[in-house]
Amino acid sequence: MTGVGMRSPTSLAAALLGAALAIAGGACGAGGGSGSGQGGGSGGAPDDEWSNCTWNGTTSARTEGITLTGNNSADLSGAPLGSAAPDFAAQRKKITVRVDNPAPEVSLGDGYLWRNTPTTEGAYLVIAVTNVSDHLICSIIGGNYAWLDAGGTALMTGDQIFVDGSVAVRQSGDFSDSCLGAGEKGYFTDVKVPADSTALFSTTETVTFTLAGPFNSGTPPPGNLVPQAYDVGACMGTPAVKVSLLNTGSGSVALEKFSFSPVVLLDDGGVPAGWLYMQVGTKATVAAGGAATMYSSLSMEPSVRRMQVYVDFTEP
Repeated sequence: MTGVGMRSPTSLAAALLGAALAIAGGACGAGGGSGSGQGGGSGGAPDDEWSNCTWNGTTSARTEGITLTGNNSADLSGAPLGSAAPDFAAQRKKITVRVDNPAPEVSLGDGYLWRNTPTTEGAYLVIAVTNVSDHLICSIIGGNYAWLDAGGTALMTGDQIFVDGSVAVRQSGDFSDSCLGAGEKGYFTDVKVPADSTALFSTTETVTFTLAGPFNSGTPPPGNLVPQAYDVGACMGTPAVKVSLLNTGSGSVALEKFSFSPVVLLDDGGVPAGWLYMQVGTKATVAAGGAATMYSSLSMEPSVRRMQVYVDFTEP
């Protein structure tokens, strides 16, 4: 069976599919933002995609009792996000995560599927992962990746699935957001849409992949981008959200136009309720102590009050 899937936060294909599924689409476009950021960003002109948005000035803050230690992440709680009242019993299901040859450095949590309505069969996947070693690891990638029904038949297959985690500079000199420091938590995320009438959400019971390693090493860059708060509003009638970021490090970093920062939506109990991408419209360079902003529409997302944000930044 064939279908549409995505994985890389830095791939244009992901952006196009995200727009089609209203992950980061809707009336506001497939993503966008202020190329100059707010306060400390530079490197682009303002993006008109977000110039007609109005914001409510809502208050949000770090979720009490929850600390993400990555150089690009935070757990934020505040005003309701999407406008759709969720039916958790019909839109979310817990699935089995089967990992062959698991590497000792990582521990996998529960896996969940989410769908945007109680009847659609396209599904968002979220699996928690934690680095249980005493050192930073990069290139945390699952291979031989498949979604299976109760009988073990593959409903969807994909070559690889990547972790959304913290940012580090690999030995090659490339920045990667598929890294986790010691004790850090991230997620495997994906979305798949059946190309035919297959009841994908309803019949998927297991996600399987290999995670044998060895993983690459890396070094955290001097700069970072840590989410501070979010605000909700509307862009030409479509609900939207923006997240403010602060570079609390000692060096400059950049947000690329086609960088897609994953955001896992959570219910009040911390259980995943889907995910989305955020982005800016033009490249923004953010100096140490400077600020920037990311945006996304919320055209089909559930009305939950909590999110975990992972910023996909790179070298300036």
